[in-house]
Amino acid sequence: MRSRLLLASVGAMGIIFATGSSAAAVGQIAPTGAAPADIKVCVNKRSGEMRWVSASATGCRTGEVLRSWDDEGPRGPAGPKGATGPKGEDGDAGPAGPAGPAGPAGPEGPAGPQGAAGAAGPAGPQGVAGPEGPTGAQGAPGGTGDKGPVGDKGPVGDKGPVGDKGAAGDKGVVGDQGPVGDKGPVGDKGPVGDKGLTGDQGPVGEQGPIGEQGPPGESGAVFQV
Repeated sequence: MRSRLLLASVGAMGIIFATGSSAAAVGQIAPTGAAPADIKVCVNKRSGEMRWVSASATGCRTGEVLRSWDDEGPRGPAGPKGATGPKGEDGDAGPAGPAGPAGPAGPEGPAGPQGAAGAAGPAGPQGVAGPEGPTGAQGAPGGTGDKGPVGDKGPVGDKGPVGDKGAAGDKGVVGDQGPVGDKGPVGDKGPVGDKGLTGDQGPVGEQGPIGEQGPPGESGAVFQV
């Protein structure tokens, strides 16, 4: 089917493949931009009939000649210049090229104006203490400075030895009597003490009042002699 379509296309263009000039004719109708040796045909030298063969074919039958669509014909004259097409979109930026070699140092420029003083930098680390210098001359006494804050209370020192007894001081004023304390609980009963000595007889007391008269007694028995 492909060989018939190809033959019809070539026949419509009026190409005759009868002699060795068929190579030039096939080259003139080769499509622009076709891949080399992409299409191969065997052309009958007498009838001009073409037969499709594979791209790997290297020869044809007796009476045929091998032709391919990549045969290049004579170059034609340059055509007129076409109209300028619209501007295409900008392409992506290419990768940065390698850094060039450093150029020679330029001449030294004039000194610029003095800049403003920068902020003070952080304090440096404490340096190593230097050797002790000689004692200087006694300076004039300075004025009394302000009283410093009271320092923290130091630890209690060891108890010192007992000092000599001082002279008795004046008797102080008697203080106010304190309030009566709560009554304490009753203590346990103590043991009975030894009997004490008999005391002297006391004086005779005053006579007491006369008591009431008692009831009369019973009548006694009468004895006859």
